[in-house]
Amino acid sequence: MAAPATSPHARIASSKRSASLFDALDTDFHHQAPYAVALAYRIRFVMQLNARSAMHMLELRTTPQGHPAYRWVAQQMHERIAQEAGHHAVAELMAYVDHEPEPELERLDAERRAGHWATAAEATEAAKSMSGPTEGESE
Repeated sequence: MAAPATSPHARIASSKRSASLFDALDTDFHHQAPYAVALAYRIRFVMQLNARSAMHMLELRTTPQGHPAYRWVAQQMHERIAQEAGHHAVAELMAYVDHEPEPELERLDAERRAGHWATAAEATEAAKSMSGPTEGESE
């Protein structure tokens, strides 16, 4: 599965601007400089989880309602637990980790199950009314 779609050039440009801003602020404002960078700026960190914590986090963060970016990260973590770390049995116990491709309407299925929308037609009409008039329509 590929990473969530964003232009590589846009990510690189954003990272370079963030790095420049950080470098400019770091000398005089060392403690504040990290707060000035874009959220997309890559900061490396280490995360340690036991099997129970990993299972809970990965099963929760791979649900279809999850944000595509953290769904992708959680799916990659699950694959690496099984393949690179060699914990095949632990990965197999994580029965609810969802490796399905990103659904188009993540929340629609959950809302239907909750009874918010009885039919796809109702959901489509509601989506149209929230987005405003389409091309060629007047208000």
